[in-house]
Amino acid sequence: MVVRQRAVEALTALGASSSDVVTALTTALGDTSSGVRRRTAQALGKLGAAAEPALPALTEATRDRIHTVRDAARDSIAAIKSSIRPS
Repeated sequence: MVVRQRAVEALTALGASSSDVVTALTTALGDTSSGVRRRTAQALGKLGAAAEPALPALTEATRDRIHTVRDAARDSIAAIKSSIRPS
């Protein structure tokens, strides 16, 4: 679990310069560890508008059985949506 959490942190440090980062983090939302899922949701929120493709997976995470994951997903959805500029 610690290795996977460190991987999430490393991907976040790379930023949203690549859609592969968002894809990898979106996949990590399905991890078996609630800590990894929570950190992943938080990381996606930090990426802002670049994480827009992850919104469906984050919406699914708002139904996670662990409340800290649900809370992180909700916070990240709000952060992403607030950073998306209207066209």
